[in-house]
Amino acid sequence: MHHYGGRPARASFRTPRLPSCATGGSWAWLVISLAVIVWGIRFLSQPTDLRHLKCPRDREDLCELIVLTEDEDRVVHTFPGKDLLRAEAIRVRRGRAVNPKNMRRKQVRKLGYSFQLVVRLDDDGREARHVMSYGSVGRSDSKSRVSEIQEYVTNIDVSGLDVYESSGVSAVGILLVIYGAFSLIFCLILGQFSEPPPPRKRR
Repeated sequence: MHHYGGRPARASFRTPRLPSCATGGSWAWLVISLAVIVWGIRFLSQPTDLRHLKCPRDREDLCELIVLTEDEDRVVHTFPGKDLLRAEAIRVRRGRAVNPKNMRRKQVRKLGYSFQLVVRLDDDGREARHVMSYGSVGRSDSKSRVSEIQEYVTNIDVSGLDVYESSGVSAVGILLVIYGAFSLIFCLILGQFSEPPPPRKRR
């Protein structure tokens, strides 16, 4: 290192500047907004309403219908396989089974397709109906499910029955995605993601 007058020149080191509270807070806001959106998407990817029907080959043995709702209420219905009378194709709208008989053609077109089980309750002819999906499963899937269950009901050579349906969208997931999206938009508009240049010194 060159020096003049017998004294070595001192090397100058700049200490790195830490980000200001505004910049650090903006980046933290951005990360939290993205995390909320991802969390909401995870909720949306999981169905909130589950139906699982399992029936054995022997019609004297019990079928098991497991119902799991968004509130995590687990209900199990059991009945002999011989009491499963039939499956019926139904129409659904906004999470409800509806009767399209008295509806106009335009209204009927807006309805979704689903199916339900008809189970004998007693020897007096009383029946119970269990909707397998309150969301639309599509016309073709509804028909194929009804055919599958009818095959079990009418053909004793069928080895068993295993039907699983899931539907529903989490309200919590929707709120998280909306909240995270608005938070992200405001973060991008109002946030500071780089330090402003230092003011010039007047000579």
